[in-house]
Amino acid sequence: VYATDDTIPRVLHTQAPADFSSWTPAVEVSGVGEDSLRPTVVMHQGTLTVAYESHGSGVGTTPRQIVVATANGVGGFDRETIATTHVGQPNRPQLHTGTGTNLWIDWVDDANQLAWTSWQPGSGWGSIQIEPFTDAEDRDYHVRGRVKQLAIP
Repeated sequence: VYATDDTIPRVLHTQAPADFSSWTPAVEVSGVGEDSLRPTVVMHQGTLTVAYESHGSGVGTTPRQIVVATANGVGGFDRETIATTHVGQPNRPQLHTGTGTNLWIDWVDDANQLAWTSWQPGSGWGSIQIEPFTDAEDRDYHVRGRVKQLAIP
């Protein structure tokens, strides 16, 4: 999964067999005409799941959407907007998965706030929670660890 550097940046997916003998044609993960950046990917219960930032009014503008796209088994992706954010810096969404059904996403929602939500089987994405952080090191090493503990029941 990767983002292009086109006039309208897109998130695409391609894959190869175990021997890397060939690659499939790229499939658009993001919506057609949707400015999309910073993808992150996990395999969740055998399904490719991708999160990315969607810049609906053009790259670098706000509001932005945090989108999760799931491979639909017929060659495409089903997309769901998880949140809308107004922060002017990169949101850097990150998907995480644990054992069983554990799946959660977090993103920078403000200069010193990490937002997150977890996926609940049968009911979808839960309510958005906010965790404060002081700097990038605190965010990446302390707060994301705390969120993991909160996200895994």
